[in-house]
Amino acid sequence: MESRGWYDIGYNFLIGGDGLVFEGRGWKKQGAHTYRYNEESIAIGFIGDFNTLIPPDKQLETCKYLIQEGVRLGYIQNAYKLFGARKYKNFDAIRNWPHWSENN
Repeated sequence: MESRGWYDIGYNFLIGGDGLVFEGRGWKKQGAHTYRYNEESIAIGFIGDFNTLIPPDKQLETCKYLIQEGVRLGYIQNAYKLFGARKYKNFDAIRNWPHWSENN
């Protein structure tokens, strides 16, 4: 973080495998996670290595709840689009979620 001049991690939130949410930059601070999308998005990261595994159900359910909470609080628009920052095969777990978009 220091070498990049960041005051916090690039993600707005992280979710652990046990479903606990950790606040990075939170709702009100611009993230530093995805070039050209930082100003207009909220980044939620999953803690773990998902190159070959799918995130646990608890992690996925917490992510859905966090998105819904962002909409309820007005930090995420009702007509939001959901993207994966990296195009891993394991996005299969969220491809059927509402608002998923292959095109970003």
